[in-house]
Amino acid sequence: MPCVFPLAKYPLLYDSLVMIAKSYNDALFYRNETANSYLYGWILSWYNALHQHQPSDYRIVRLLEYLNTHPERGKSIEDWAQFCGLKRTYFHELFLRETGMTPRVYHHNLVMRRAAGLLLESELSVTAIAEKLGYPSIHPFSRHFSTCYGINPTQYRLNPQSRIRM
Repeated sequence: MPCVFPLAKYPLLYDSLVMIAKSYNDALFYRNETANSYLYGWILSWYNALHQHQPSDYRIVRLLEYLNTHPERGKSIEDWAQFCGLKRTYFHELFLRETGMTPRVYHHNLVMRRAAGLLLESELSVTAIAEKLGYPSIHPFSRHFSTCYGINPTQYRLNPQSRIRM
């Protein structure tokens, strides 16, 4: 495998392949079925890694890492451009070229994904989640969430069948 497709640029793929091999060796029952399921998921991840456009400009990559770890710290586009060391118009153009979306849309999607995760994984109230994500009140948060997912945050938390993935 490493001769055909080097995994050095994809450490998560390498780690998951090692995990598949270990689980195959450790499994007592349903060894082949488990390995086949994991391998199917791994192949899908491998395909996505090859066919997904990954930003290559180091300034945008650095900003995306920051935004992915702190989506609740919404700053202005001017601040993000300054973080990258670029003028606002060039930053906007470069960000759009590298990610396929504007900085605001990218940030909004991150915040909504974080909100969906918090709704499912925490016991925080919807108001507390809105505050944690930097919304001044629950009303704009609920409106944005409903626009994004098609249902309000409370329904999203309570009804797993109606969830729509972004």
